[in-house]
Amino acid sequence: MKNSNLVYIINVDWFFISHRLPLAEEAIKRGFNVFIVCKNTGKFEKFREMGAIPINLNFNRSGYNFFNDFITIIKLFFILKKIKPDIVHSVTLKVSIIVALIHKLFPNFRAVYAISGLGFIFTSGGKFLQFISKIIINFTFNNKQDSFIFQNLDDLNIFKMSNNNCHLIKGSGIDLDKFHQIPLSKGQSTSFIMVSRILKDKGVVEFCNAFKLLKNKYKNDVCAVLIGPIDMENPTSLTKTEISMLAEQTKVNWLGESSDIFNNIAKSDVAVLPSYREGLPKFLIEASALGRPLITTNSVGCKDCVIDGFNGILVPIKNVDKLFEAMEILYLNHVLRNVMGNNSRYLAVKHYNIRDVINTTFKIYS
Repeated sequence: MKNSNLVYIINVDWFFISHRLPLAEEAIKRGFNVFIVCKNTGKFEKFREMGAIPINLNFNRSGYNFFNDFITIIKLFFILKKIKPDIVHSVTLKVSIIVALIHKLFPNFRAVYAISGLGFIFTSGGKFLQFISKIIINFTFNNKQDSFIFQNLDDLNIFKMSNNNCHLIKGSGIDLDKFHQIPLSKGQSTSFIMVSRILKDKGVVEFCNAFKLLKNKYKNDVCAVLIGPIDMENPTSLTKTEISMLAEQTKVNWLGESSDIFNNIAKSDVAVLPSYREGLPKFLIEASALGRPLITTNSVGCKDCVIDGFNGILVPIKNVDKLFEAMEILYLNHVLRNVMGNNSRYLAVKHYNIRDVINTTFKIYS
Protein backbone atom coordinates (compact mmCIF):
# COMPACT_ATOMS: atom_id res chain seq x y z
CA MET A 1 0.00 0.00 0.00
CA LYS A 2 1.46 3.34 -1.09
CA ASN A 3 2.02 6.15 1.36
CA SER A 4 -0.48 9.00 1.24
CA ASN A 5 0.56 12.19 -0.52
CA LEU A 6 0.23 15.28 1.68
CA VAL A 7 0.71 18.67 0.02
CA TYR A 8 1.28 21.88 1.96
CA ILE A 9 0.65 25.04 -0.03
CA ILE A 10 1.78 28.38 1.36
CA ASN A 11 2.88 31.68 -0.16
CA VAL A 12 6.58 31.66 0.79
CA ASP A 13 9.16 29.21 2.18
CA TRP A 14 10.34 31.24 5.21
CA PHE A 15 6.80 31.52 6.54
CA PHE A 16 6.36 27.75 6.36
CA ILE A 17 9.62 27.26 8.27
CA SER A 18 8.64 29.70 11.00
CA HIS A 19 5.04 28.55 11.42
CA ARG A 20 4.37 25.08 10.00
CA LEU A 21 7.61 23.08 9.86
CA PRO A 22 6.77 20.76 12.81
CA LEU A 23 3.63 19.58 10.97
CA ALA A 24 5.66 18.50 7.96
CA GLU A 25 8.25 16.80 10.16
CA GLU A 26 5.50 14.86 11.96
CA ALA A 27 3.85 13.90 8.67
CA ILE A 28 7.12 12.42 7.40
CA LYS A 29 7.48 10.45 10.66
CA ARG A 30 3.96 9.09 10.12
CA GLY A 31 4.82 7.88 6.63
CA PHE A 32 3.33 10.58 4.43
CA ASN A 33 4.96 11.67 1.20
CA VAL A 34 5.23 15.40 1.91
CA PHE A 35 5.28 18.08 -0.79
CA ILE A 36 5.65 21.81 -0.02
CA VAL A 37 4.48 24.20 -2.73
CA CYS A 38 5.57 27.81 -2.19
CA LYS A 39 7.81 30.60 -3.41
CA ASN A 40 11.49 29.73 -3.12
CA THR A 41 13.52 32.45 -1.40
CA GLY A 42 16.48 30.17 -0.73
CA LYS A 43 15.13 27.84 1.96
CA PHE A 44 14.34 24.77 -0.14
CA GLU A 45 17.42 22.85 0.99
CA LYS A 46 15.92 22.79 4.50
CA PHE A 47 12.88 20.97 3.12
CA ARG A 48 15.00 18.47 1.20
CA GLU A 49 17.13 17.71 4.25
CA MET A 50 14.05 16.71 6.25
CA GLY A 51 12.74 14.48 3.45
CA ALA A 52 10.08 16.73 1.91
CA ILE A 53 9.81 17.62 -1.77
CA PRO A 54 9.69 21.39 -2.40
CA ILE A 55 8.05 22.83 -5.51
CA ASN A 56 8.53 26.46 -6.48
CA LEU A 57 5.45 28.54 -7.26
CA ASN A 58 5.46 32.33 -7.07
CA PHE A 59 2.36 33.58 -5.29
CA ASN A 60 1.42 37.25 -5.53
CA ARG A 61 0.99 38.19 -1.86
CA SER A 62 -0.31 41.77 -2.23
CA GLY A 63 -4.02 41.98 -2.98
CA TYR A 64 -5.52 40.68 -6.23
CA ASN A 65 -3.96 40.74 -9.67
CA PHE A 66 -6.49 38.72 -11.59
CA PHE A 67 -4.23 37.90 -14.55
CA ASN A 68 -1.31 36.77 -12.36
CA ASP A 69 -3.67 34.91 -10.03
CA PHE A 70 -5.24 33.10 -13.00
CA ILE A 71 -1.80 31.97 -14.17
CA THR A 72 -1.02 30.78 -10.63
CA ILE A 73 -4.27 28.77 -10.55
CA ILE A 74 -3.39 27.06 -13.85
CA LYS A 75 0.15 26.22 -12.70
CA LEU A 76 -1.04 24.88 -9.34
CA PHE A 77 -3.76 22.84 -11.02
CA PHE A 78 -1.17 20.95 -13.10
CA ILE A 79 1.15 20.57 -10.10
CA LEU A 80 -1.63 18.90 -8.12
CA LYS A 81 -2.74 16.76 -11.07
CA LYS A 82 0.83 15.43 -11.30
CA ILE A 83 1.19 14.77 -7.54
CA LYS A 84 -2.29 13.22 -7.14
CA PRO A 85 -2.55 14.32 -3.49
CA ASP A 86 -4.67 12.62 -0.86
CA ILE A 87 -4.66 15.71 1.38
CA VAL A 88 -3.96 19.35 0.53
CA HIS A 89 -3.33 21.69 3.48
CA SER A 90 -3.28 25.32 2.38
CA VAL A 91 -2.19 28.22 4.60
CA THR A 92 -3.34 31.88 4.45
CA LEU A 93 -6.60 33.19 3.03
CA LYS A 94 -5.50 33.97 -0.51
CA VAL A 95 -3.71 30.64 -1.04
CA SER A 96 -6.76 28.83 0.35
CA ILE A 97 -9.06 30.65 -2.09
CA ILE A 98 -6.84 29.53 -4.99
CA VAL A 99 -6.84 25.93 -3.75
CA ALA A 100 -10.62 25.99 -3.23
CA LEU A 101 -11.17 27.13 -6.82
CA ILE A 102 -8.96 24.28 -8.07
CA HIS A 103 -10.80 21.85 -5.80
CA LYS A 104 -14.02 22.57 -7.70
CA LEU A 105 -12.37 21.31 -10.91
CA PHE A 106 -10.26 18.59 -9.29
CA PRO A 107 -12.15 17.23 -6.26
CA ASN A 108 -10.09 14.06 -5.74
CA PHE A 109 -8.38 15.15 -2.53
CA ARG A 110 -9.27 16.17 0.99
CA ALA A 111 -8.88 19.92 1.47
CA VAL A 112 -7.84 21.53 4.74
CA TYR A 113 -7.77 25.33 4.73
CA ALA A 114 -5.79 27.09 7.47
CA ILE A 115 -7.00 30.69 7.62
CA SER A 116 -4.16 32.13 9.69
CA GLY A 117 -5.41 35.71 9.44
CA LEU A 118 -7.23 37.97 7.00
CA GLY A 119 -4.19 40.06 6.15
CA PHE A 120 -3.83 43.37 4.36
CA ILE A 121 -7.25 43.35 2.68
CA PHE A 122 -9.10 43.32 6.01
CA THR A 123 -6.78 45.75 7.82
CA SER A 124 -5.87 48.39 5.25
CA GLY A 125 -7.60 47.33 2.05
CA GLY A 126 -10.46 49.43 0.73
CA LYS A 127 -14.15 48.53 1.04
CA PHE A 128 -14.26 47.45 -2.61
CA LEU A 129 -11.48 44.89 -2.10
CA GLN A 130 -13.20 43.60 1.02
CA PHE A 131 -16.51 43.35 -0.87
CA ILE A 132 -14.89 41.42 -3.73
CA SER A 133 -13.09 39.17 -1.21
CA LYS A 134 -16.33 38.26 0.54
CA ILE A 135 -17.99 37.38 -2.78
CA ILE A 136 -15.07 35.12 -3.69
CA ILE A 137 -15.07 33.56 -0.22
CA ASN A 138 -18.80 32.76 -0.36
CA PHE A 139 -18.38 31.22 -3.82
CA THR A 140 -15.30 29.15 -3.12
CA PHE A 141 -15.71 27.84 0.42
CA ASN A 142 -18.91 25.84 0.06
CA ASN A 143 -17.79 22.21 -0.12
CA LYS A 144 -19.35 20.15 2.67
CA GLN A 145 -16.32 17.86 2.89
CA ASP A 146 -13.72 20.61 3.38
CA SER A 147 -12.20 21.43 6.76
CA PHE A 148 -11.20 24.85 8.05
CA ILE A 149 -8.70 25.76 10.75
CA PHE A 150 -8.93 29.18 12.39
CA GLN A 151 -6.68 30.71 15.02
CA ASN A 152 -9.23 32.97 16.70
CA LEU A 153 -12.98 33.06 17.23
CA ASP A 154 -13.53 36.32 15.34
CA ASP A 155 -12.20 34.90 12.07
CA LEU A 156 -14.04 31.62 12.63
CA ASN A 157 -17.34 33.44 13.11
CA ILE A 158 -16.81 35.51 9.94
CA PHE A 159 -16.33 32.38 7.81
CA LYS A 160 -18.38 29.80 9.61
CA MET A 161 -20.96 28.09 7.42
CA SER A 162 -23.25 25.40 8.70
CA ASN A 163 -22.11 22.92 6.05
CA ASN A 164 -18.39 23.21 6.81
CA ASN A 165 -16.15 21.63 9.41
CA CYS A 166 -14.62 24.54 11.32
CA HIS A 167 -11.93 24.01 13.95
CA LEU A 168 -10.25 26.43 16.33
CA ILE A 169 -6.53 25.88 16.93
CA LYS A 170 -4.90 28.72 18.84
CA GLY A 171 -1.84 29.53 16.78
CA SER A 172 0.81 27.34 15.20
CA GLY A 173 2.00 26.01 18.55
CA ILE A 174 5.36 26.06 20.28
CA ASP A 175 7.87 23.61 21.75
CA LEU A 176 7.49 24.39 25.45
CA ASP A 177 10.71 22.56 26.31
CA LYS A 178 12.75 24.63 23.89
CA PHE A 179 10.91 27.84 24.74
CA HIS A 180 11.12 27.41 28.49
CA GLN A 181 10.51 30.08 31.09
CA ILE A 182 13.37 32.50 31.73
CA PRO A 183 13.27 34.68 34.87
CA LEU A 184 12.97 38.41 34.30
CA SER A 185 16.13 40.41 34.72
CA LYS A 186 16.84 42.37 37.88
CA GLY A 187 18.86 45.02 36.09
CA GLN A 188 18.33 48.74 36.34
CA SER A 189 17.09 49.17 32.75
CA THR A 190 13.73 47.75 31.64
CA SER A 191 13.80 46.33 28.11
CA PHE A 192 10.82 46.28 25.74
CA ILE A 193 10.86 44.05 22.67
CA MET A 194 8.76 43.85 19.53
CA VAL A 195 9.22 41.14 16.89
CA SER A 196 7.38 41.43 13.58
CA ARG A 197 7.80 42.26 9.94
CA ILE A 198 8.39 45.99 9.53
CA LEU A 199 4.82 46.86 8.53
CA LYS A 200 2.60 49.76 9.46
CA ASP A 201 -0.21 47.25 10.10
CA LYS A 202 1.92 45.60 12.78
CA GLY A 203 2.03 48.85 14.75
CA VAL A 204 5.75 49.45 14.24
CA VAL A 205 5.29 53.23 14.09
CA GLU A 206 3.15 53.26 17.24
CA PHE A 207 5.69 51.13 19.11
CA CYS A 208 8.54 53.47 18.24
CA ASN A 209 6.61 56.64 19.06
CA ALA A 210 5.30 55.29 22.36
CA PHE A 211 8.80 54.27 23.38
CA LYS A 212 10.07 57.74 22.47
CA LEU A 213 7.69 59.18 25.08
CA LEU A 214 8.94 56.65 27.62
CA LYS A 215 12.58 57.30 26.79
CA ASN A 216 12.18 61.06 27.07
CA LYS A 217 10.68 60.63 30.53
CA TYR A 218 12.89 57.91 32.03
CA LYS A 219 16.17 58.30 30.04
CA ASN A 220 18.61 55.40 30.49
CA ASP A 221 16.24 53.38 32.68
CA VAL A 222 14.44 52.01 29.60
CA CYS A 223 15.49 50.51 26.27
CA ALA A 224 13.65 48.99 23.31
CA VAL A 225 14.51 46.45 20.64
CA LEU A 226 12.67 45.97 17.35
CA ILE A 227 13.38 42.77 15.42
CA GLY A 228 12.06 41.87 12.01
CA PRO A 229 12.63 42.02 8.26
CA ILE A 230 11.39 44.54 5.75
CA ASP A 231 8.71 42.99 3.52
CA MET A 232 8.34 45.14 0.41
CA GLU A 233 5.81 42.71 -1.10
CA ASN A 234 3.35 43.90 1.55
CA PRO A 235 1.71 47.25 0.69
CA THR A 236 2.10 48.53 4.26
CA SER A 237 5.84 47.84 4.52
CA LEU A 238 8.22 50.57 5.63
CA THR A 239 11.34 51.03 3.52
CA LYS A 240 14.82 50.57 4.98
CA THR A 241 15.31 54.33 4.97
CA GLU A 242 11.99 54.94 6.73
CA ILE A 243 12.55 52.41 9.52
CA SER A 244 16.19 53.48 9.99
CA MET A 245 15.16 57.11 10.42
CA LEU A 246 12.26 56.22 12.71
CA ALA A 247 14.46 54.02 14.90
CA GLU A 248 17.11 56.72 15.16
CA GLN A 249 14.58 59.43 16.03
CA THR A 250 12.87 57.32 18.71
CA LYS A 251 15.99 55.61 20.15
CA VAL A 252 14.65 52.16 19.32
CA ASN A 253 17.30 49.59 18.44
CA TRP A 254 16.21 47.97 15.17
CA LEU A 255 18.21 44.77 14.68
CA GLY A 256 16.69 43.61 11.40
CA GLU A 257 15.89 39.93 10.95
CA SER A 258 17.07 37.44 13.58
CA SER A 259 17.12 33.64 13.74
CA ASP A 260 17.55 33.66 17.52
CA ILE A 261 14.21 34.91 18.81
CA PHE A 262 14.51 32.89 22.02
CA ASN A 263 17.60 34.70 23.29
CA ASN A 264 16.32 38.08 22.20
CA ILE A 265 13.11 37.59 24.17
CA ALA A 266 15.10 36.16 27.08
CA LYS A 267 17.04 39.43 27.33
CA SER A 268 13.83 41.46 27.44
CA ASP A 269 11.32 42.29 30.18
CA VAL A 270 8.12 43.13 28.30
CA ALA A 271 6.81 41.96 24.90
CA VAL A 272 4.90 44.52 22.84
CA LEU A 273 2.87 44.05 19.65
CA PRO A 274 0.50 46.92 18.71
CA SER A 275 -0.79 45.13 15.58
CA TYR A 276 -4.05 46.09 13.87
CA ARG A 277 -5.14 42.49 13.24
CA GLU A 278 -3.64 39.00 13.43
CA GLY A 279 -4.48 35.32 13.19
CA LEU A 280 -2.72 34.55 16.46
CA PRO A 281 0.73 36.19 16.61
CA LYS A 282 3.54 33.70 17.09
CA PHE A 283 5.73 36.33 18.75
CA LEU A 284 3.23 36.70 21.60
CA ILE A 285 3.04 32.92 21.94
CA GLU A 286 6.83 32.71 22.17
CA ALA A 287 7.00 35.58 24.67
CA SER A 288 4.29 33.93 26.75
CA ALA A 289 6.24 30.67 26.84
CA LEU A 290 9.31 32.51 28.15
CA GLY A 291 7.18 34.10 30.86
CA ARG A 292 6.96 37.67 29.60
CA PRO A 293 4.13 40.12 30.31
CA LEU A 294 2.44 41.24 27.10
CA ILE A 295 1.21 44.57 25.78
CA THR A 296 -0.91 44.31 22.66
CA THR A 297 -3.96 45.78 21.01
CA ASN A 298 -7.59 44.90 21.66
CA SER A 299 -7.80 43.66 18.08
CA VAL A 300 -8.69 40.40 16.36
CA GLY A 301 -6.09 37.74 17.14
CA CYS A 302 -3.99 39.88 19.48
CA LYS A 303 -6.63 40.03 22.22
CA ASP A 304 -6.81 36.22 22.19
CA CYS A 305 -3.29 36.13 23.70
CA VAL A 306 -4.00 38.43 26.63
CA ILE A 307 -6.40 38.39 29.55
CA ASP A 308 -6.31 42.10 30.35
CA GLY A 309 -4.77 42.63 33.78
CA PHE A 310 -3.84 38.94 34.15
CA ASN A 311 -0.90 38.34 31.82
CA GLY A 312 -0.72 41.70 30.13
CA ILE A 313 -2.42 44.91 29.09
CA LEU A 314 -4.71 45.55 26.10
CA VAL A 315 -4.65 48.95 24.42
CA PRO A 316 -6.68 50.46 21.56
CA ILE A 317 -5.41 50.17 17.98
CA LYS A 318 -3.28 53.09 16.72
CA ASN A 319 -3.27 54.82 20.12
CA VAL A 320 0.27 55.92 20.99
CA ASP A 321 -0.71 57.56 24.29
CA LYS A 322 -2.43 54.46 25.66
CA LEU A 323 0.45 52.31 24.51
CA PHE A 324 2.88 54.61 26.32
CA GLU A 325 0.76 54.42 29.48
CA ALA A 326 0.78 50.61 29.40
CA MET A 327 4.56 50.54 28.91
CA GLU A 328 4.97 52.99 31.78
CA ILE A 329 2.81 50.88 34.11
CA LEU A 330 4.96 47.80 33.55
CA TYR A 331 8.18 49.78 33.72
CA LEU A 332 7.25 51.17 37.14
CA ASN A 333 6.06 47.89 38.66
CA HIS A 334 8.61 45.05 38.76
CA VAL A 335 6.31 42.87 40.88
CA LEU A 336 3.48 43.23 38.37
CA ARG A 337 5.85 42.28 35.53
CA ASN A 338 6.75 39.07 37.34
CA VAL A 339 3.15 38.17 38.17
CA MET A 340 1.97 38.77 34.61
CA GLY A 341 4.98 36.92 33.23
CA ASN A 342 4.17 33.85 35.30
CA ASN A 343 0.57 34.04 34.14
CA SER A 344 1.73 34.21 30.53
CA ARG A 345 3.67 30.99 30.98
CA TYR A 346 0.60 29.36 32.53
CA LEU A 347 -1.51 30.27 29.48
CA ALA A 348 1.21 29.09 27.10
CA VAL A 349 1.27 25.65 28.73
CA LYS A 350 -2.52 25.51 28.66
CA HIS A 351 -3.11 26.61 25.06
CA TYR A 352 -0.01 26.59 22.85
CA ASN A 353 1.73 23.22 23.22
CA ILE A 354 2.97 22.14 19.78
CA ARG A 355 2.06 18.52 20.48
CA ASP A 356 -1.58 19.47 20.99
CA VAL A 357 -1.56 21.47 17.74
CA ILE A 358 -0.03 18.55 15.82
CA ASN A 359 -2.39 15.94 17.25
CA THR A 360 -5.47 18.06 16.56
CA THR A 361 -4.34 18.78 13.00
CA PHE A 362 -3.79 15.11 12.20
CA LYS A 363 -7.24 14.27 13.57
CA ILE A 364 -8.60 16.77 11.05
CA TYR A 365 -6.60 15.09 8.27
CA SER A 366 -8.24 11.78 9.07
